[in-house]
Amino acid sequence: MTQEEVNNTYYLVKDYLKKRDEKEYPTDFDKLITEDKYLALLYSKLVQKKAKLIEPEITNDLMRIQNDIGILKGLEHRVKPFSSILEKTVSDSVDYDGSYFRSSKNINDSVRYTFVIPEDIYIEKVDECLHKLEDLGYQVIALKNKWGSIEFKGINARLVAKNNDDIFEIQFHTPMAYRIKEGNDSKERENSTRTLYQVSRDKAAPEWLRLRADKLRIYLQTFINVPEGALDYMYDPEIRRRK
Repeated sequence: MTQEEVNNTYYLVKDYLKKRDEKEYPTDFDKLITEDKYLALLYSKLVQKKAKLIEPEITNDLMRIQNDIGILKGLEHRVKPFSSILEKTVSDSVDYDGSYFRSSKNINDSVRYTFVIPEDIYIEKVDECLHKLEDLGYQVIALKNKWGSIEFKGINARLVAKNNDDIFEIQFHTPMAYRIKEGNDSKERENSTRTLYQVSRDKAAPEWLRLRADKLRIYLQTFINVPEGALDYMYDPEIRRRK
């Protein structure tokens, strides 16, 4: 993409998000009837309440191992904002026959964390982190290795909290992958792929704009180096990797 195309896409994306925030574009929640709004709010509040209950212990354990792994970034966002929980509850209900209860129960990232790890020790430290958490009583139940994807570079792990069935998420990034996805300051955050993703996932956004946002997201991924061994990595609880 040319720099002009990049700048124009960001302009259009930010203009759309500004108008959406000003309610010029109604959200899926805004379109619901009163009864459905009540149910969506009810179940979303339960998700947030539970997230706030389980978060402190998980955060404390991650802080204990942080110095051995990498840097925990964005801790202020470790509990998903209520507006995002509500949005996901409503949008995903389509996949559960309109059930807000079922869609809210399947939100697995109401508590989420991000580790940023140097590229040269990335796989070693991802593996070490997951093993340390299992030693502490957590269970790794899913791992998505997205280093081969054209849309996103990183590893997402889902774990079950100790002594219950609550699920939380950890994302593992290299410094460059994090910078492109989240940004390290306010200016970079405005031009991050997270901003683009807000439009990509918005079914109410014009299709042409969603396609432009996706095109730019894919283009930005080309600037991220793939760490050694990242493409083939899968977590094995029986094997502890060393560099």
